[in-house]
Amino acid sequence: MTKDEALKMAIDFMKTLTIDVGIKTWNEKHRKEAIQACKEALEQPAQEPVAWMNDIAFSMDKDELTADKFGDIVPLYTHPAPSWQGLSDDEIMNIARESYMSRDGGDIKFARAIEAKLKEKNYG
Repeated sequence: MTKDEALKMAIDFMKTLTIDVGIKTWNEKHRKEAIQACKEALEQPAQEPVAWMNDIAFSMDKDELTADKFGDIVPLYTHPAPSWQGLSDDEIMNIARESYMSRDGGDIKFARAIEAKLKEKNYG
């Protein structure tokens, strides 16, 4: 079964669920969120392999590999890059206020604080 088939099956199942009257609002909200998440996942484009490998070789051209003696040919994919998180105007203003209060090296302190906040938002 493919990912798309599984997601479609999950959507169809969730649409048939009946909700207990006592907790209807909570369940209905989460059911709708789950259905929406499945639909969004279905809209994602399928990834294409960027290379292939078997037990002894790696190649960007699948036709260069042979599976008969050296194991199955396995596709390799890239990991999607995370989307960049910028700073809001409020975040920049807060950092500016904190940086310039000390009056010693405010410009450098401000730049380093911006850099640190971006690292935190984008890399954890």
